[in-house]
Amino acid sequence: PGVMIWATRFEEEASTERQGGKSIGGGTRVTQFAYFANVAFALCEGEIAGIRRIWADGREIDQTLYDVRVHRGTVSQLPDPLILAKQGPDNAPAYRGVAYVVFERMALEAFGNRVPQLQFEVIRPVGQLERSLRSVVLIPGATEYGYEPDPVTWEQAPGETIFLNRNTLLAPTDWTAALDELQALCPGLRRVALVVT
Repeated sequence: PGVMIWATRFEEEASTERQGGKSIGGGTRVTQFAYFANVAFALCEGEIAGIRRIWADGREIDQTLYDVRVHRGTVSQLPDPLILAKQGPDNAPAYRGVAYVVFERMALEAFGNRVPQLQFEVIRPVGQLERSLRSVVLIPGATEYGYEPDPVTWEQAPGETIFLNRNTLLAPTDWTAALDELQALCPGLRRVALVVT
């Protein structure tokens, strides 16, 4: 699990609307509150390639719905822009050598207006081979939409739409997720040859 290493006070947004009562001046004014968290979680010591999956309170979350930034734990990493803005340049830690994740304005309603327990699936090269790779051949497998970078949907029943090229909650499509992970694991990569039949 991630360990919380930095946070701000919750941000609160209030919205008021009138409910009920059809006559002039009738009804009740109802104010609803939404809460958001700015929070950073340490993942591990040392450098990682990235994050594949995130679970909040035991359920995998769709990372595309959150403003989440991954700091890979390099010895030269700079402070996160949000931490820098909140703490100031003299007080913002960079957490060099520690991989961490920052959520900016994470909506808390789905978690009972509290910061959920987060767990992360970390990807990291096993050895030096990944760093020395310069080219690869990319074969998308048995899929009609494997090369499509934009989401492709299909309405299998009225009102029931499914994605045909998204089997991950990491990116908008499998193509984007695969290329992002390949680039993270093999930073020296210069060429990708596509197999088209």
